[in-house]
Parts: sequence; C-alpha cells; structure tokens
Amino acid sequence: MPVEFRCSDIGADTCTKHFIAATWEDLMAQVSEHLRVVHRVKTPTQTLMTYISKKVKVSS
Repeated sequence: MPVEFRCSDIGADTCTKHFIAATWEDLMAQVSEHLRVVHRVKTPTQTLMTYISKKVKVSS
C-alpha cells in the first residue's frame, strides 16, 4: 500500500509539499531530499527522521 506524508503533518504549515510513494523507504528518501533542498536541513538527524516516520500515513 502507498504511504504518504505532508510537511504540515509536523508543523511546517507554510510548506504545502505532499509526498506519496509505494514504499516507506522511497518516501523517506524523497522527504530527506526535500528537507535538504527546500528546508535547508544539511543532514537530517535520526531524531528528526524518526519523528517524521511516526507521521507517515498508509494510503488506501
């Protein structure tokens, strides 16, 4: 089942980016790249990625 995440799910209300991927791994790779490019997080920490992963939703 696809998984999805929005930056607004973790309080980045001004970011309208919505990610959908076939796997959790693909989704987290997309989110990681977005964090680096758009939000200027040079190296997303494990703590941040764990927090984000808890907000990922499974699409039906």
